[in-house]
Amino acid sequence: MINENIMIGTAILSTFANKKQNDSIDLMLPFVKYALHEKYTIGEIVTTSSICDFIQNTFAFDNLPIAIIDKAFIRLSKNSGCLTYNNKEYTFSKDVSDEHSKIKNKRNHALMLVDAIVKKLTPYLNANSFKKYTDEDSKKALFNFLDKYGLSTIDNSLIDSQISKFENTNRIVGAFILEECESNSETFNTLIELIKGVFLSKAIYLQTNNENIFKARMKDTVIILDAPLLLSILSLKTEGENRVAQEFLQVLPPEVKLHYFQHNFKELESIIRSYMHQRQQGGKYVHTLEFFDEKDSSIEDIELFLLQLDKKLRYHNITEYPKEIPIEEQFFIDEKGLSEELKEKIPSYKNNEKALEIDIATIAYINRLRKGATSRSIEKCKVIFITNNHNLVQVSNKFLGSAHDIGCSMSEIDFTILMWLKNSKKNSSVPKDILVANAMAATEEVTENFMEGVFACIKRYKQDGSFDEESAGLILENIYCRRELVEICNGDPSEITIEKIKFVQEKYEDKIREKAGFDNKKLKTELDSEKEARLKAEQDKKAFMSNLRNKAKKKATQKSKIVKWSILIILYVILLGFGGLGTISCIKQGLIGEVSILGIIGIAVSIFGLLDFVIGKSRLVIKLSKLIEIKVYEKTYDRKIKEYYE
Repeated sequence: MINENIMIGTAILSTFANKKQNDSIDLMLPFVKYALHEKYTIGEIVTTSSICDFIQNTFAFDNLPIAIIDKAFIRLSKNSGCLTYNNKEYTFSKDVSDEHSKIKNKRNHALMLVDAIVKKLTPYLNANSFKKYTDEDSKKALFNFLDKYGLSTIDNSLIDSQISKFENTNRIVGAFILEECESNSETFNTLIELIKGVFLSKAIYLQTNNENIFKARMKDTVIILDAPLLLSILSLKTEGENRVAQEFLQVLPPEVKLHYFQHNFKELESIIRSYMHQRQQGGKYVHTLEFFDEKDSSIEDIELFLLQLDKKLRYHNITEYPKEIPIEEQFFIDEKGLSEELKEKIPSYKNNEKALEIDIATIAYINRLRKGATSRSIEKCKVIFITNNHNLVQVSNKFLGSAHDIGCSMSEIDFTILMWLKNSKKNSSVPKDILVANAMAATEEVTENFMEGVFACIKRYKQDGSFDEESAGLILENIYCRRELVEICNGDPSEITIEKIKFVQEKYEDKIREKAGFDNKKLKTELDSEKEARLKAEQDKKAFMSNLRNKAKKKATQKSKIVKWSILIILYVILLGFGGLGTISCIKQGLIGEVSILGIIGIAVSIFGLLDFVIGKSRLVIKLSKLIEIKVYEKTYDRKIKEYYE
């Protein structure tokens, strides 16, 4: 129900998108009138808190700022409105049934819009997924998609451990949106209306106290850009991510200045250098820069890009922040507390302390530049940190007490939305462009979680000899192969198999042949010969590995047997020795007539005790021999494998 109510609320707001609104209060007035009619009768005293709670529950406007309702009440009590203010109380004084009917009709229409989307999305998910989706699952999937890409208003951003659960679903939802866009279907137009509603709802949350949001100008506002966002601005990431960044740049008013702090620039350099190092060393890709992948850039190309990095940023009018950062202690934030909060809410920071340190330093600098002052509007905040890390924005702003202010940080999506609100006619295509760009990003993304699965799978298959270094490198480093593997596995790491990996490899080779042209018989013959040679090499390698394992096992068995029988022989020799000495002693005593029954019993008990000891130790010897067999096998196998690869 929460997911459906969110969509209903935003779908209702979308009907206001093409109408002139003075501010965010105007957007909320119809909802307030609807709530008054539902909860009160004429003559009753009403409270802002009850109306706020009703709107939150009915339309899922989570954490709706009470300030919005306060201001709405003030407006509705003026100019013969539906409220009367007297003795610090508001009375419901005028019938609003007409306005209530309009919202009710819009609500029914919104339900039809949501059902229309779900009606097409559910079968699409079922046709392209390994699991079964109900209509409610589809609503949840669509909501999670919007939430992942910053297109929802509810305070429900997913933590890292949850995000991976929806990676494959987001990819399918993104593909659905792109297909509907290509056919320019009614469903796609409905989605656009939904996104317009999301945009308008952002006005309510982001500009609670700014009554001139559609008119006020940005004057001398400074934006500090995050390193990951700079990657997209430089077009180094996927086409979808790059398009989102370009939308952000295109809606910027001319008076806004773009900067970065020195540590942001160093982080940007570090990411590119880390990627370059991975290209040199091969193996696991932590940072993927799709631009270099798709261009098949050489190390020299990447080094040249790094040398020109400052120049490339200046081309976009992005420069280092030129002023000193205030050092007054009263403007410092609790960096340690913020660090602990971010690590608790965003677990990936635990494995990336450097990124955490840089993000906290940036937010701390912003707060010091603002001299600790809060801002109720984007136009007056003066300086703000823009990032594509939506969870960082949510957690840090909440920690610093900026729930209903413009906090030290904001996502690039939210900033783009605010600029759209300021000039929706000029930027009329922004809702569509943002939706399509994020859908593209979802389908193009090869997530770190998925690549961890690929890496683990390849490592396992390399160890048992069913995959070679060259093939592993192709899958790990070639962007076509990575994306193709995501496609056939539906983005689900648990679906990765050696058969699918080899299928992707063969498909890539077929694509190379097709690109070269089948008329080139010589090239085709060479490629076919290489393929046959590789298959033979794989078979030979499997045979070699099987022979190696057999030899290692044989050697281990022989050594364990030698150890086992050596110890057992020693134990039984000791047993026979003591038994023999006891027997001889009894015989000698018998010959001289000094046989003692008690002595014989004592010797017998000793022999039986010694026998029990030997049998018990024999079991331990057998266990020990098994351990020795395993250790010898592993050591022999590892040594032979090392010799093979060297």
